[in-house]
Amino acid sequence: MADDLPASMDVGEAVAGPPPEPISDEEKHEMLAVLAKDADQVDEVVVEIRDHIGEMEIQLKTVSAYVSQLNRGFSDTTDAFRYLDVMGTRLHAFVAQSQVFAMRWDDEKAKIHERMDELESLGHFYTGYVSAYDHLLVEIGRRQFMEQQMDKVLQEAMRRLDVLHEEDSAKRESFKSTYGDFLPVDIWPGLTNAPLRFDAQPVNGIEKVPDISKSVIQRAIRRVEGKA
Repeated sequence: MADDLPASMDVGEAVAGPPPEPISDEEKHEMLAVLAKDADQVDEVVVEIRDHIGEMEIQLKTVSAYVSQLNRGFSDTTDAFRYLDVMGTRLHAFVAQSQVFAMRWDDEKAKIHERMDELESLGHFYTGYVSAYDHLLVEIGRRQFMEQQMDKVLQEAMRRLDVLHEEDSAKRESFKSTYGDFLPVDIWPGLTNAPLRFDAQPVNGIEKVPDISKSVIQRAIRRVEGKA
């Protein structure tokens, strides 16, 4: 299910992969284009991601247990080498092997800690992504609501302007019928003009808000508020 999310969000192919680079404007448009398609699946995706995080936590415990086992093995090996040192048998050879083992173990410990840090970082990223995705859905719902409210205000204003226009037209016609024949045509060039008409249009273009269902947005709101 998580594979159906936008490609720019698929960062889980490799646990040890580098952090994702900033996405371009084109990728952002692609993400919004598929947002409506993916939104109805967000609950299943959240569950799947949380399952992945749970699996990573189990792996982290396994790695920690393995590190503890290696520590015990290193301690036991060191004790054995000390015993051989006391016995005086092949002292120099065992000491040299112990030093080599210690150096290799230091290298392995560094690699293990690096992997553990990567696992923790990836877990934080998934958690942040889930939260950011929910907040994105909430923001879409807010913009949808504001768009609806603005449209209502605009429609009411246009209706009232139409009423005023009709009233002004009627009064102008009445004035013309009553006094027009007695006044010179050029006494006021605008005397016979029609009333002004108004047309409300956005001045900064049209914003296309993704068409996300209310049920999906409501579920996101409950998760953000901690009620899911």
